[in-house]
Amino acid sequence: MPRIKDRWSRLNPRPVQDPIPLLVGGGGEGKTLRIVAEHAQVWYSFTAGEELAHKIEVLRRHCATVGRDPQEIEISCGVGGRGREGREPLAPEEEGRPLLDLGAMASTMGVSGPDHDLSHMAAWVRWRDEVDADR
Repeated sequence: MPRIKDRWSRLNPRPVQDPIPLLVGGGGEGKTLRIVAEHAQVWYSFTAGEELAHKIEVLRRHCATVGRDPQEIEISCGVGGRGREGREPLAPEEEGRPLLDLGAMASTMGVSGPDHDLSHMAAWVRWRDEVDADR
């Protein structure tokens, strides 16, 4: 961390958004989630379901230890299933609702080439818009 803090302090010119939001991805319970609790504005998890619920609880414990409100940390997850272990993508309601219920407010979706088929994203965008309209 000292090297990162040193580089951060030498940014010139300063970013428009100060400080720049820090996203940390990973799920290591001893180091990564502690660093998220101490420094990150966004945590990117590679998990879902019961494992995500467990990791969130670990993150909350780290937040309590460092005196930080876990609500200050945005949770982001990968969705869509495309390309992961060759499985078919789940419908947004099947995959997205449980993530949303656990507090994940942002998501990413992998798209691989060379054709870059974005058709599977349409259902997710529609679902996201419906969820946003309900809030």
